[in-house]
Amino acid sequence: MYPRSFIDELRSRFSLAAEIGKRVHLTKRGTNYIGRCPFHKEKTPSFSVSDAKGVYYCFGCGAHGDIFSFIMNMDGLSYSETIRKLADMAHMELPRYSPAEKAKEEKQSSLYKVLEEACCFFQKNLYAKNGAKALTYLKDRGITDAAIQEFRLGYSGGTGALKKALSAKGIPFELMMEAGLYTKYDDEGISRDYFRRRVMFPISDSRNRIIAFGGRIMEEGEPKYLNSPETDLFHKGKVLFSYPRALAAAKHSNTVILSEGYMDVIALNMHGYANSVAPLGTAFTAEQAQLLWKMAEEPTICFDGDSAGHKAAQRASKLILPLLKDGKSFNFLFLPDGMDPDELLKSKGKEYFDNLLANPMTLSDFLWRCLTEGKRFDTPERFASLEKESRQILSDIKDGNVRTFYSRFFNNKVWELNNRSRRTGSGKKGKLSPKVKSIIPKINAGETEARKVIAYMVYYPEIMSKWLEKITFSDTVPVLKKAAEIVTSAVLENPNITSEELKNRLPSDVLHYLTSEFEILDRTLKLPKEIDEQMYEHFAMMEIKNIEKEIKDTAEELAPYLNEPPPQLWEKYQALIKRKQELIEELYG
Repeated sequence: MYPRSFIDELRSRFSLAAEIGKRVHLTKRGTNYIGRCPFHKEKTPSFSVSDAKGVYYCFGCGAHGDIFSFIMNMDGLSYSETIRKLADMAHMELPRYSPAEKAKEEKQSSLYKVLEEACCFFQKNLYAKNGAKALTYLKDRGITDAAIQEFRLGYSGGTGALKKALSAKGIPFELMMEAGLYTKYDDEGISRDYFRRRVMFPISDSRNRIIAFGGRIMEEGEPKYLNSPETDLFHKGKVLFSYPRALAAAKHSNTVILSEGYMDVIALNMHGYANSVAPLGTAFTAEQAQLLWKMAEEPTICFDGDSAGHKAAQRASKLILPLLKDGKSFNFLFLPDGMDPDELLKSKGKEYFDNLLANPMTLSDFLWRCLTEGKRFDTPERFASLEKESRQILSDIKDGNVRTFYSRFFNNKVWELNNRSRRTGSGKKGKLSPKVKSIIPKINAGETEARKVIAYMVYYPEIMSKWLEKITFSDTVPVLKKAAEIVTSAVLENPNITSEELKNRLPSDVLHYLTSEFEILDRTLKLPKEIDEQMYEHFAMMEIKNIEKEIKDTAEELAPYLNEPPPQLWEKYQALIKRKQELIEELYG
């Protein structure tokens, strides 16, 4: 689109280290700079910048590129938008467009201004006399004045007021119609306010420019929520509400939450979850999935736990399957008791919600549940039907590598289910193979894994005795250390102790701390073999985490040597990567 000479000149106007340094704390190491990677969470620096070559590389996650890719990824911009932004910063004039392209850009610029003026009008209207009902509605929903200002919420009012206000600023009525604020002329030559007596939610693009509105009606009528019509600026299937705000937050947390609507996003922000977005009241689209992947590798889709929520999740999973790539997937979080995020956070607290977010349902597990929930598999015909349905899912996955691993996942699940159906009920305990036992490390459990292990110990004390010697909890948080001491002592003292007896021994602070883990286990009934497998996975994951720490430490040592890393150090780094991959394949291959 732009001449190579122009791109080269634009690149030469910037110091990559200086631009990255505005967002990342960089330290000089030799001829390069190092810092903590902005594209994934890390405690030790592994992000290296070579100003001389104009490139960056992260030894932790592999992110790399030049100033254009950095701005594109950090700000969620397209390539052409990035060129425009950098050209503005460098005070360089863009190569001339064709007359048609120039006219289109001028038109879009005018539409941005119209929508900005409309937003200001709606904001003022909310606090005027005729906006009292709308303001009361927001306050009754728990929306604070600070949140109203941050999200620039407003009220549209009745007929004609917006036209009068914008006309006073010299804005032509035809432009108001093209911005989606007024309907097109009908057969009688009449145009009406598109939004009437609605609470207004501004919708922004990746550069935080208003491109449309959503409106919630304050009186009887349908639809309850209404979006702007499609315009030159707005295509609702390609936009997420609160995207620019969430993009910045997700860079720090490496997570993003897709909730159901405007009010959910605002409530989540008020509770500290700025990394939340919502579709615009329409079906989830492929373009929106790609936007979410710009923010995080595994976004979490947060739905109500009722049948409608599960049906929406099934539709979303169907759309996601053809888009899957290495390292790119989705998780699902189903809220209990039909609560929305705000109700859940107010009644159960942030810690409870954090625990739910830390234990979402993976896409693969959700698909398996859809295939098997409520069904019996006790005949060859039923297993044949299950295998056929799993093959239909596999056919939707376009990426060959991902499809291979999903095939293995389903094959293993079918094999396990088949073996389970053939059990005689003799009560024999599942055992791990010698190979599996050999790689279980004796390590200190981190908080997340410790939560899961203790919850399993409480729920299944009858088979926990063989695991007690495998772990210690010396490095975990005090409340979990206390829980571990109580549970391990009780099981050693009485191997026949029941789950209820164990729960009765736990103090209230421990019970509260493990609420989400207990609720997850309440929803499933696991057989001994499954429990053994789950425990093995926790231990193997802890070994993987230890290796990841070594990888980060080695990456920190490598960071100053972006151009020529020492051979011995590089070999160590590669060996750690290989060992991590081997463990992952043992777990999931």
